[in-house]
Amino acid sequence: MPLPLCLRDRQFRYVWANAAFRAAFGRSSPELIGKTDFDLLPHEQALVEQMRDERVFEDGEHLFFEDRAGLPATLVGVSGWHIPIKRSDQSVAYVLRQWGAFGSNGSSPSTPDAEESVRMLRE
Repeated sequence: MPLPLCLRDRQFRYVWANAAFRAAFGRSSPELIGKTDFDLLPHEQALVEQMRDERVFEDGEHLFFEDRAGLPATLVGVSGWHIPIKRSDQSVAYVLRQWGAFGSNGSSPSTPDAEESVRMLRE
């Protein structure tokens, strides 16, 4: 899949990341796997991402997000999903993150279909 994807466990550690995610962070698998957002992101952003994952682990529901930041003439945001990956007993085992950037050139973030993303990942 061309979209950045990663899986995180209940300890908020990265357990898998696709090539697009690794390229976006400029990191190899060994540099990501086992790490948390606190190892990779500014503290405030890491807290936000952890709170989103906590909500998905607790509620078991998909969470769409849209973050806007930056200057008007540059990249203004990131949008995507935190998607629960459930066990057979319906408890959440992992959170799948899917995200992409959008700009200020009039383009708006596309709201990805979470079910389609999970189906494609399973395939």
